[in-house]
Amino acid sequence: MMCLPDVADDGALGTIQHECLSSEGGESDLQNYLAVCEKNPNHTGFISVKDFTVHHLPEGHRHHDLYEFIKATADLTVRVGVKMTSVKRPNVWPDKTGPYPFCELKGKTTFRCGSGELDIYEYKNGYGRDGHGHTEKAGFSYNSRYPTCPCENCLHSNAAKKIWWEVVLTTAAHVVFDDIEAKHTTCKLFYDQTDSDVKIFDKFSVLYVDVNKDACALKYITCDETLGKELYALARRRAELLEK
Repeated sequence: MMCLPDVADDGALGTIQHECLSSEGGESDLQNYLAVCEKNPNHTGFISVKDFTVHHLPEGHRHHDLYEFIKATADLTVRVGVKMTSVKRPNVWPDKTGPYPFCELKGKTTFRCGSGELDIYEYKNGYGRDGHGHTEKAGFSYNSRYPTCPCENCLHSNAAKKIWWEVVLTTAAHVVFDDIEAKHTTCKLFYDQTDSDVKIFDKFSVLYVDVNKDACALKYITCDETLGKELYALARRRAELLEK
């Protein structure tokens, strides 16, 4: 097992700290590492999502909208699992400050996990909108070049769906480095409790990777109406709270 608090300075965003975990035993061993965690022994200060209340916020910040925004953000925060480390990973950070995370695992299938955040986009007949209901951002239109759902099933179907959702996963580049790793990546959400209705996505494609900013974005497409509406409602809720 390896837990890395990796620090990268991109100049524009300042210093950002990310953490990763690698496990020879795979995802099933993650709970076992709670007992041996050196950074936060026994996780005495850990507050689970279900137990988090407005009273956990610092005095002066105990506002209902802020509390609801944190909860809404948690709903769209996911665990990212990667089962392959690309042979294309560099050996050092771009600024030569130290070894690049997991460069020693190149070509290996050691399980790694990190975290990420989801943004949801809804499409109808090729016309898209984000969680704020906007159809464009900074002059960039969300409209698709596809009039129907471009998922693998619909692309080979005579009855392709006209409504679909794009799930964009944002994480660190050292968590998912390139398309090789993206093909072996899953993200898990709604996993906070043992009886949660866990959702798992895979078959991601890379939107962009910026090693200098340690940023990565992946895309997953679904035309599952129940799932799509649920995720988009969460994105709308988060956007509404952010605007307050």
